[in-house]
Amino acid sequence: MSGGGDRPEDDPLQLDDLLGGGPRRGAPEGSFDEDLTPVRPPAAAAEPTFRGEVFGPYELIERVAVGGMAEVFKAKRSGVEGFEKVVAVKRILSHLSENADFVRMFVDEAKVVAGLSHPNIASIFELGRIGHSYYIAMEFVHGRDLRSVTRRAAERRLRLPLDLSLRVVGQVCAALEYAQRRKDEHGRAMQIVHRDVNPQNILLSFEGEVKLVDFGIARASTMASATDPAVLRGKLLYMSPEQARGRAVDGRSDLFSLGLVLYELVTGTRAFPAGGERTLLERVRAGEVPPPREVNPRLPEPLERVLLKALARDPDDRYQDAGQMLRGLERFLAERPQVTARDLARFLELLFDAGERGEPGPARNGGGTP
Repeated sequence: MSGGGDRPEDDPLQLDDLLGGGPRRGAPEGSFDEDLTPVRPPAAAAEPTFRGEVFGPYELIERVAVGGMAEVFKAKRSGVEGFEKVVAVKRILSHLSENADFVRMFVDEAKVVAGLSHPNIASIFELGRIGHSYYIAMEFVHGRDLRSVTRRAAERRLRLPLDLSLRVVGQVCAALEYAQRRKDEHGRAMQIVHRDVNPQNILLSFEGEVKLVDFGIARASTMASATDPAVLRGKLLYMSPEQARGRAVDGRSDLFSLGLVLYELVTGTRAFPAGGERTLLERVRAGEVPPPREVNPRLPEPLERVLLKALARDPDDRYQDAGQMLRGLERFLAERPQVTARDLARFLELLFDAGERGEPGPARNGGGTP
């Protein structure tokens, strides 16, 4: 079926309706849609291209995102005998490079992240400084973030099917489990907490990979928010109640944030909708989330139980680590059709035309900004 079909909004959507193939048990679906903002193509927004600009050992190809803290470029590094490697270069904005406290936290956290090696975590290759400009070179993920994917799906009157949603969340859960169990060279638990799990920090490659990014940056970002309130505003929708209250957080806070992401995917709405007499900050601090099946009655009860446990207001009532939450998801998925990275890649092919995926082929009209 095409992206703009006549299917009623509440009609269950099967994965094979979208991807084709043989019979498969149907799945209720969910979808959705905040702080690096993807950059519009230069022709649409008169953005400088940066193409060919040299930044230390890197040649910038294009700026792909910009926010209140940093800008991210697709870049390449060349070597002998025509060797080239494409990377993502995150460059700290100049006004933050002068902030000694921010720089110290940024450097300390980057050192921790550089030791992480997991298929669902984008790798960091280098932390450096050129003049007064600090940067991180990291794995370039050729794809889109989850926020962009769900927005594009909404434009095409589609939702990310349930089983694909659970694959994405399950792989993020695996990344968090690895980080939470990570030990230093002395065998001591590092107690790594992401602090900024949200759809924009979950990247989906056009090959169907799932990558969690910005480990460690969140803590520095929280510090920077003291002078840039917009940073905090953009992330408030995905904070745990204890984080919104400014209390100490541990890995259970990340699970609440991931639960909020899953809630959006399976209900099509945010857990803290706009409106009412209380401010958003008050609602997040209260941690009062409408039961998922009240929003999407087709949601299976076992999955609702997983969600409600992840979204418990009291951290002691949640899953105590990401491994527990992952096993909860796996028990539910054991009774459902298996989906693969190829299924996710095929769904992304429905949303983004060949040109957007960097492949030769005709472009579609009516896309939307990557």
